[in-house]
Amino acid sequence: MLEKNQRIKSLLYLLLDAALLFIGFLLANYIRFNFVRFFEPGGAGPALAVARDPRNILAGLGTSLVLVLIYWVAGIYSNARLHGLAERCTKIAVINAAGIMIFVAALYLMHLDDYSRIVLALFYLLATAAVVFERMVLRWVDRARRRKGLGLRHILLVGGGKSAALYLRALEHNPYYGFVVD
Repeated sequence: MLEKNQRIKSLLYLLLDAALLFIGFLLANYIRFNFVRFFEPGGAGPALAVARDPRNILAGLGTSLVLVLIYWVAGIYSNARLHGLAERCTKIAVINAAGIMIFVAALYLMHLDDYSRIVLALFYLLATAAVVFERMVLRWVDRARRRKGLGLRHILLVGGGKSAALYLRALEHNPYYGFVVD
């Protein structure tokens, strides 16, 4: 039952990440072409035409899905509780940078040459910030649930040596791991 619920939870996180990434892409385009001044001679011209192109939206949707797939392969959605927030956030930042490179390659293949670099930078910043913030909120919610005694994993510690005592002490000092020694 626990494994089934964990799979559903991971799938929901995956869908939430995909939605956040796509919203970050749309927001980056909106901010760039509505609030950032144009410093190009003659205004936005070709870049604004690219922003309105339906292929741009498809490229953003495809990039969001590719990023989520890479998150899954990298183990972001694993149910291991011992991975730190800093490690996962670093993975997310690196994967998002790789996603920008994939996006640039997709733009090249679709012959969208006049694409705004500011949009790419805003997309990276917004997508990374949104997914990291989501992870922070989810971690806070999980810790609050574990303080109430929900979602705990019961383990049996066999042995009584020094290493078992150190392990028990580590679990007692880090209750947010969600392990209870029976």
